[in-house]
Amino acid sequence: MNRASTAESPAAAAARLGGALRLQIDSPRIARALSAAIESWRDRTSEHRRRAVAAIAARVRFSEPLVEASFDALLEPFSAAEISKAAASLEPRAGVAGFIMAGNLAGAGIHEVVLALLAGRAVIIKTASSEPDFFPAFAATLGEVDADVAQRLAVLNWRRDNRERTAELAASVDLLIAYGDDSTMAAIPKPCQFIGFGSRVSGAVIAVDGIADAVRGEFAAQIARDATLYEQLGCLSPHQVFVVGASAHAARDFARAVSIELARLANTLPARETLNLEDAAAIRRVREIARWRSIVGEPVELHEGPRLDWTVVYDRDARFTISPGYRTLLVSAVATPRQIEERLDAIAPFIESLAIAGAEPMLFQIRALAERLGVARIAKPGAMQSAPLDWRHGGGNFLELIGRRR
Repeated sequence: MNRASTAESPAAAAARLGGALRLQIDSPRIARALSAAIESWRDRTSEHRRRAVAAIAARVRFSEPLVEASFDALLEPFSAAEISKAAASLEPRAGVAGFIMAGNLAGAGIHEVVLALLAGRAVIIKTASSEPDFFPAFAATLGEVDADVAQRLAVLNWRRDNRERTAELAASVDLLIAYGDDSTMAAIPKPCQFIGFGSRVSGAVIAVDGIADAVRGEFAAQIARDATLYEQLGCLSPHQVFVVGASAHAARDFARAVSIELARLANTLPARETLNLEDAAAIRRVREIARWRSIVGEPVELHEGPRLDWTVVYDRDARFTISPGYRTLLVSAVATPRQIEERLDAIAPFIESLAIAGAEPMLFQIRALAERLGVARIAKPGAMQSAPLDWRHGGGNFLELIGRRR
């Protein structure tokens, strides 16, 4: 299994990559190389992907089918046509970009890495100690496709508390991109241009009036899948679903439908057999609060899987609530887009994506609301984890700095 280098220093890597940049490689060739590497990874039987999936599944205790399905969703938008289109949209800019990756999601950051390479930059990736497998394996695939392009990519690893190494990386690159929680962002030195992708969450809005029961069922299945992939741990995973309808019963019925679909998915994409104490306690807390509120007559219903496999809480009047993850969803009822805005007021600046579906004209009003709130990405149910290459991640600042043509 390929591993990130723990011996090479960031300064040495930056110097080596600077030398690699002296070899002129045009954008179409870089696009072809990246397209071929990603096409290899879209094949579940490819050697580097297969080994990475096995290593990741064993380390984080996800089932291999879940890791496979999550990677399929992640890489689905990376077609050769889309990569070529992205390359044509970027102004060539030399230099070295550094990436500090988060450990919660294997493959997170691949969009920005691909765009940086397409723009003509070399890239240093500092992998998380808790997720050291994806990017070394991807770099090895790229090396087999085009060794010259692969020379522009270095994958390193050091402990998070090694602040000297992190400072050295920041001092050695022209642009630094970091992923993680807000405390991680605050601790990173910033002598160069810096973009931090901090804590963000996602949700869904389904307008059910005027659509057939079968279509509602499809939306429930799609939302369940969005919450299952990556065990609901990424910024594109839905935490709460607002069901817009004339009757609150529609939201209650939708919660039941989602619970049925989560149960079905648990058979094909099994959940983790064990959780750490903190995560398990958080899910149990959600369940017990919902259970007692239901007992005393509040408009709350609890649907729960065996062990802690999945949880759906129907809470009619809830504001947006961040869930503990691990397939834990809250479903609420709203009558109008105005009520959605009221429920989102505190969390709106941190919403990365909303999945939106339903019938017009309500759908138009919901889209307008999402745009007014500054939601970075509006998605379809079932496609939340498949962000396009030019996704305005974190508001789009990265796209501007990397050199997108206006």
